[in-house]
Amino acid sequence: MQKTIAIHFEGCSQLLLFALLCIRVVFAYTDPEIEKLLDSLSDPYHPSLEDYRLIEHYFQHGERPYLETIKKCAHVGPSDVDFRIQQLRNCKLVGPNGEMPIMELHPINVREETQNRCILIYASYNSHYPQRALRLLDELRECGYSGHVMLRIGGFPNVSNEGIKLCTIPFTFRIAFFREALYMGFTNILYMDATMHPLTDLSIVFDAMDEYGYYSSYTGSGWLTLDCFRAHAEFYNIPVETRPHVYFIQGYVTGLNFTNKKTCQLFEAWGQVMQTIDEFCSIGDDHHFSELIWRFGFPLSFPFATTIYVSDFPPAPNSLPPSFLFYMDQHRAAIRQGWGSLYD
Repeated sequence: MQKTIAIHFEGCSQLLLFALLCIRVVFAYTDPEIEKLLDSLSDPYHPSLEDYRLIEHYFQHGERPYLETIKKCAHVGPSDVDFRIQQLRNCKLVGPNGEMPIMELHPINVREETQNRCILIYASYNSHYPQRALRLLDELRECGYSGHVMLRIGGFPNVSNEGIKLCTIPFTFRIAFFREALYMGFTNILYMDATMHPLTDLSIVFDAMDEYGYYSSYTGSGWLTLDCFRAHAEFYNIPVETRPHVYFIQGYVTGLNFTNKKTCQLFEAWGQVMQTIDEFCSIGDDHHFSELIWRFGFPLSFPFATTIYVSDFPPAPNSLPPSFLFYMDQHRAAIRQGWGSLYD
């Protein structure tokens, strides 16, 4: 059985009801191969070990014609194409010894004013990612964070609410994970990549989500001005004169406050575009999210530092100024190649 811990809040605010209503059912991409896969599952809402293995077999050996679109993207180099396809085909939903997916909800220093907070951590069963996810959970406890943490290792989020239909579409797990946390009653939801490490109690991050409706860990330069992204700008119908003002937002840390009406609309649009298959389906959810942040008029920066310290190894205690909110473990590159431990 999949390990699940549920939480219930007393009552349900009108704002939360609005947030849930924002997430309409959208018909995701499908094809005969996917329909055959879904029909073969014993219970798509409560997948068994054998069900997950059938999905893994589809990942590895299915025709999956939409993966061919990766090769058509101008920004993806030849060496990166093979890596992306291998990554999408080799996603491990169950453990090497038949371990079922894990879903745990951990309350950490919860106070009345922080009970609606939830941090999402996901790791596949590939390589050292489960250890990374568990390490991040421990670090959230140690940093003084107040709220809940939803930890997933393996499987796919939100399967009890049709999330299984999204698992066949690349880069949709964050959409499904946000939806799962919403269904559980949370409204202030922060996704953290397993390569991230908090350097503060993250209260400033949730304060930003309260004020602006969202939070992003990093905003780069006007990426649509680059030649390799010109086709993307045309796809998004972004005027030439506007493209320098559309910034690339990397999704290592992404927060959404669903008590904000515009945030709900943003998330609905993000979910819709991620559930379709077109010539840009393989560019990842960060690119679509970046375009929507610009289109909905969200701020591109915050009145405080959002700096990420990037290195192969952790910084020495108290060696960084307060402007650094996160440390990103660049050692992930070694992990992807299959060598090295968490910290050699």
